[in-house]
Amino acid sequence: MAVKVDIGADAGRGDAEDIEEADPGARQVINLVDAHRLQRTSFGKKGYLVYLKGYLKQVESPPCAETAPAKTLMADFDSYSFYQGEISDAEGMVALARPTG
Repeated sequence: MAVKVDIGADAGRGDAEDIEEADPGARQVINLVDAHRLQRTSFGKKGYLVYLKGYLKQVESPPCAETAPAKTLMADFDSYSFYQGEISDAEGMVALARPTG
């Protein structure tokens, strides 16, 4: 199966001629998710805060409610997708993805 990889070439710089047209049957993926075979998971706001507090405690960070990134994430929570490793380790890190553009 063909996979389209966007390397960020800028057509205005002349890089575009080096990029082949994508196969019409290709699927677009998030490189990190695809490369590490992460599985999509879901969280509600309360559940994610419980997870985040526990995770930050493990890495000895300040409480998540006091961090600016956590506040920013919570303000736009519904726009994120959540991914975990294949074994869905509750102690592991959860990767977040948010569409851009």
